[in-house]
Amino acid sequence: MGEGGGQVLRTSLALAAVRCERVVVENVRAGRETQGLKAQHLACVRALAAVTDATVEGDEIGSERVVFEPGAPKGGEYEVDVDTAGAVTLVAHAVLPAALSADGDVVFTIHGGTHVRWSPTYEHFAEVFLPIVRNAGADAEVELVRRGHYPQGGGEVVLRVSPSSLSPIEPRRGALERVKGVSHACGLPEGIVERQTEAVQERLRELGVSVGIDENHVDEAPSRGTAVTLVGHAGTRLGGSALGERGKPAEEVGAEAAEELIECVESDGDVDAYTADQLVPYVALAGGSYEAPHVTSHLRTNVEVASRFGDVSVEGTRAVGTQDS
Repeated sequence: MGEGGGQVLRTSLALAAVRCERVVVENVRAGRETQGLKAQHLACVRALAAVTDATVEGDEIGSERVVFEPGAPKGGEYEVDVDTAGAVTLVAHAVLPAALSADGDVVFTIHGGTHVRWSPTYEHFAEVFLPIVRNAGADAEVELVRRGHYPQGGGEVVLRVSPSSLSPIEPRRGALERVKGVSHACGLPEGIVERQTEAVQERLRELGVSVGIDENHVDEAPSRGTAVTLVGHAGTRLGGSALGERGKPAEEVGAEAAEELIECVESDGDVDAYTADQLVPYVALAGGSYEAPHVTSHLRTNVEVASRFGDVSVEGTRAVGTQDS
């Protein structure tokens, strides 16, 4: 394969693990300020290597070329430590397809960041993405042990997966019924959580549906941070999220998450933009289709990579795949 960012690497290795096919990813993160594998990419490589007994070349920080030759995925218990605050959700996304095709139950304990920039939040993975693949037959659940934020990380999740045969991935959007969500803060004043929630409630009032926000506050935590994740129930699941950062008012965090959800609700998408990207490998393997809210460069790249392992394409704003034979 040619030039690849982190997403290209994860999708390539995930599908190669399911297919038991050798794959070479070159020019990893070429053109970036820091090229080659970073800690969270290396964690994905090593996690998939463990579950498949793969032979790997280039599994080191800074490597720009990875050769991955997997065996068949096997059941067992595995532990993955993503250095500092690398995203545990991206590791979970990478290993799930292989775990579903393993010869026995798989348990992954993953340490790192649960709420990290440029990555799905833990709640998005657990409450938006995972229910959609479960509806297609995936026997998988995830548990939050501890939240972790940038830069210290310190979070922990446990992913439990049983071997599963997937039916086509076909989430279908209906009318918005309700919104659920989580507003949390770690190592920061409790009032931040309440202010985030109030901003969400105010901004979502126009939708005319019930909005229930669970509030979670932890005084002592390995890392300080805040986040809001929202889940729109509309026949399928739609997500919106935002992270706090130094100098960013709590009200802005809540409003940003709400705006992201509203944008998705007002689109024709069956899923949100994050989920549209993450479902591509499953459509390549099991077939199906769904409407994306819009076609991002991430979605096109993911489809291009996945199409080398299965029949998947973008038609307008739809991702379409033919069931694996």
